[in-house]
Amino acid sequence: MFTFLAQIVLMTIDGILGMQALSPLFSLATFLPALAVAVRRLHDLDKSGWLLLLVLIPLVGAIILIIWFCTKGTSGPNRFGPDPII
Repeated sequence: MFTFLAQIVLMTIDGILGMQALSPLFSLATFLPALAVAVRRLHDLDKSGWLLLLVLIPLVGAIILIIWFCTKGTSGPNRFGPDPII
């Protein structure tokens, strides 16, 4: 939510200043951390991080990932390590 709101604010500032620098820099700075969080979430579900490539399937892939991201992770340890909640 923070990155979404920050992106909107920076796009507005870019529009007011008449340049396109702040918004792309912010997107670049938050891309790798967002990717790491998504892979970590898939690992919590005992799924491979490569399944993040499902986003490349138009509409269906994004819906599947959103559903997976909203479900509870596996209870107990899985092949990616111990349960971080316990």
